[in-house]
Amino acid sequence: MSIENNLASIAKSLESIAKVMESRESYATPVVAAAQPAPVIPAVVEVAAPLVPPVPASAPLANPAPLPPVVGAPAPVMTGNTPFTDAKGLIGYVMNTYKEMGPEKGAKIQDVLSGIGYQNINDVKPESYGALYAGIEALK
Repeated sequence: MSIENNLASIAKSLESIAKVMESRESYATPVVAAAQPAPVIPAVVEVAAPLVPPVPASAPLANPAPLPPVVGAPAPVMTGNTPFTDAKGLIGYVMNTYKEMGPEKGAKIQDVLSGIGYQNINDVKPESYGALYAGIEALK
């Protein structure tokens, strides 16, 4: 079937439906709805929020709860003055310091790393640069 045939078939079907609907309307008797009571709509009840007495801004807190202890790596000691600001500068500083100190004393740099919670120089975060720098300088 082609589209034209389908459209013609649909048009005929719509015409026959319209005729049937017209014939039903002419035979239909009007239906009068029986009186029904109006639905009861409950009144809206507003619930007030519980009243809380205002606290003056100058009133101190009564017995504030102590904070739990923090367990983990010690906080880094920030010296504020490090000769490096990125990972590349950090590695260069550590390598030069190791060469200056020699293999025996330079091996203690690993102890400084472990002391601030790192095993590998590549893992040191920028917030720990000051602690690492201070620890290595203390070895000299």
